[in-house]
Parts: sequence; C-alpha cells; structure tokens
Amino acid sequence: MNQRLIILFLLTFFSCSEKTETLTSKEEEFNLKERQSDIDEIFETIIASDSSFYEVKVLSSIVKLNILTNKTDYLDENDQFQLLDYNDENEIPQILLYNPEDPNNFFEEKDLEYIISQNSNPDTIYFNPDRFKKLNFISSNELSNHLKAGGFNYPSFVIFNIPIFSGTNTTVMVQEAFHCGGMCGGGKKYILRKVNNKWVIVDSWRTWIS
Repeated sequence: MNQRLIILFLLTFFSCSEKTETLTSKEEEFNLKERQSDIDEIFETIIASDSSFYEVKVLSSIVKLNILTNKTDYLDENDQFQLLDYNDENEIPQILLYNPEDPNNFFEEKDLEYIISQNSNPDTIYFNPDRFKKLNFISSNELSNHLKAGGFNYPSFVIFNIPIFSGTNTTVMVQEAFHCGGMCGGGKKYILRKVNNKWVIVDSWRTWIS
C-alpha cells in the first residue's frame, strides 16, 4: 500500500472520530483536562523550535499513538523488527519507548504501566485555534477531500501525535509526520522534559525520510 492510500485510510478513520464525542468516559475526560495545559505548552515549545511549521498546513486533530505491547505485532520469530507490520504514524512498539537493554532510555521501567495505560486515550484531540493563531490548520475532512481528488496535488501538511507521558508527567515523547506530495515526506520524534515548570526539548531525531 502506498503512502497516499495509508494517509487516506487514516484520515477517513479520524474524520469519523470527529463526528462523535472525543471522550468516552469520565476517567478519560479527567485525565485529558489534567494534561491539557501541558499539552498546549509542549506543542508551543515544538512549534517555536522550527519556523517551517508556519509555512505548511497543520492537521487540526492531534492523533493518538497506539502502543504495541505484543511482540508478535512488530518482531519476527528471530526477534527482528518487521517495520512494515505496523504503521509508525499511529503505532509504536513498546520496546521503542523503554528497552531494558538500552542504557539511553528516556523513560524508565517504572513508567511502563502508566505509558501503556495511555492506549485508552481518545483517538483524537484538537489544537486550540485561539492559542495557535499563527498556524495554518487543515481539518481531516478537508485533507481527505484533497486526497480523494486524485494525484498528488495536495498541500504539504504535518500530523502530530498526542504526547506520551512518563509516570511523573515530566517527560514526554511526541511524534511528527510531514507529507509533501507523492513519496515526499519525513518523520521526527521529540523528547521534552519539564524543567523549572517549563517544557524544553532535550532531544530530537529524524525517524524516516523520503
């Protein structure tokens, strides 16, 4: 399946999500409200780090990153990654968040249960347009219409994932995917920490480029 079809499938799914209430339980509503200020500040920090975000469309919905806990979803019988067996724009293997054999983990083993519990997050949340007035937003429905029109004549756009929080809510991982037509695009991950009540980027790296 090519990149364009994958994007269209995801946008169709998340467009359906936009038609219903994002939150499905009091617990999810409580957790989301508890994190909302942090989430806004996290994205303000990321966007301030790169002026190119103001030159492209930004998907108005922020998408949940599902954490894969079953090794068979991403490893073969020899424990080798099967990168095509999961969609890295809305899925991430647990081992990429915490690997006991990696001394450079950003998350800790004690964070795992809390991290995995974030699979119950809503499928999408939304940027507050009043807080991010300088961004040029595009909705899932608008983007789907561009893609359904055929060809690769659609605007360059960025999709962000809902931050994954550590157990102390002071470290997060955020994933970004950029699409610029056809097979053009790239992915990036950010690690942020809350230092003196302020979110700062402590690391970032490209995950793929096309």
